[in-house]
Amino acid sequence: MQGANSGGLTIHLFQSLAQMWLIPQMDDFLSSNPEITVKLITKPDEIEFSGSSIDIAIRYAVEAPSEPMCEKLIDDAMAPVVSPDYLRHYGVIETPED
Repeated sequence: MQGANSGGLTIHLFQSLAQMWLIPQMDDFLSSNPEITVKLITKPDEIEFSGSSIDIAIRYAVEAPSEPMCEKLIDDAMAPVVSPDYLRHYGVIETPED
């Protein structure tokens, strides 16, 4: 890791993933590694490791890309969420085609 060798670690991930998963776990990591500073980049941009300061990217993917090295972290579920107006107009969602 580029940054970890210099005392810093830059992680690129979606804001929702940072808020719901990573940040709640950071206290333990930072307590165990006080010499490391962590910078979070929460943008939906494509990741380009070459020439950037990003050390780690955490992404959603159906299949792991062949490069760079990937590790599955969590299983995640998705569900449609709609407004009451949508339900009144289109009805209940029962199948993926809906």
